[in-house]
Amino acid sequence: MKKLLLGAALFLLPVTVFADSVTKDLRLGSKGAEVTILQTFLAEDATLYPEAIVTGYFGLKTQAAVKRFQKRESITPASGIVGPKTRARLNQLISGTADGSRTNITSLQAQLQALQRVLQVLISASSSQATSSVSQDTTPPRFISGPAVTFGTISTSSPFGAQAPIQVSIDWKTDEPSAPTGFGCNPLLAQSGFGLQALYYAGHAGPHQCVLQVKDAAGNKASASFSFAAPSWFSVSGSSTAAFYDAQKIGDVVIVNNATTSQIIYKVNINLDEALNDTNARGAKFNLYLRNGTTTYDTVLTKTEVTLAGRDPYPIGTFNSQIITMYAGLAVASGETKTLSLWYDALPGPRYAGSYMRLTVYSVLGLPDQASVGNATFSFLQ
Repeated sequence: MKKLLLGAALFLLPVTVFADSVTKDLRLGSKGAEVTILQTFLAEDATLYPEAIVTGYFGLKTQAAVKRFQKRESITPASGIVGPKTRARLNQLISGTADGSRTNITSLQAQLQALQRVLQVLISASSSQATSSVSQDTTPPRFISGPAVTFGTISTSSPFGAQAPIQVSIDWKTDEPSAPTGFGCNPLLAQSGFGLQALYYAGHAGPHQCVLQVKDAAGNKASASFSFAAPSWFSVSGSSTAAFYDAQKIGDVVIVNNATTSQIIYKVNINLDEALNDTNARGAKFNLYLRNGTTTYDTVLTKTEVTLAGRDPYPIGTFNSQIITMYAGLAVASGETKTLSLWYDALPGPRYAGSYMRLTVYSVLGLPDQASVGNATFSFLQ
């Protein structure tokens, strides 16, 4: 059984030139070929898109890159949405009708083609050393098992964090020795590394339509088409640090549904760490709210009464901790991004210098059974 970490045959893939035109508005949560065109263009300039992640999915890093592009091109507002003005300027630069012609990508394509030619010469030289019986072989290799897809665990320890948290590899076997010469999937997979050392990660569940091509020692080729859907997950993000107030918005929690179907946000699990160094805080109660949106005008999904621990957080540097579970019951479509927000009120005081509170949304669970990656962390200091 042969095992291939996806993308191991990068330098053998033909150069792909996309239909270089963005024809519709793109925003956070968009996906498809035009997002791939946008990301490919932005990735040419490390000052705009240093992550250079091309997945076909419009995530937070792509949104930040679009904002940088809009600022550079004096397009207002710099909202991170690809609207008519931004699209027109992008298509100018992509087509080479403006000063920012595609010199860099043309150069890179030329280099890649040169590498392909060198590699083909090496393959031909190796084939010429084979026996005459092998050189006369015209029977292509035959897949006798696979390609079969296996997944790593969903984890933010991947090079792409919550954007593409699951490693993908395939197992396959042919009836004679053969080597991979081409591999590709639609939608694209996020790639880390190059050549035989490349690793690939899924940025959303899919389904992914893929083709694997192999070649035997005589140069006979065979290919196999297959599809897969990665395990589903919610991506969770958000962070802020602020001072205490009597009534306070804690922060926004951004949740992306990477499943192929609609999901229900069922449980939002929060870890509360506090070191409120005043006696009035011990055993005190306050309300915690979860809203469907980012303002006080948005619907309260759930309210939970929180009781602070009776123990003083002593010595300095220690915290009282507790787990809070809130039930949302909110539907999220496949590929949709939802922004919720946390609020609290009537936090007891006074609060002295050194008071500290941190809330971490560490898990979002869905129905059907769906876990999450990433977290949202909000801190308050006095």
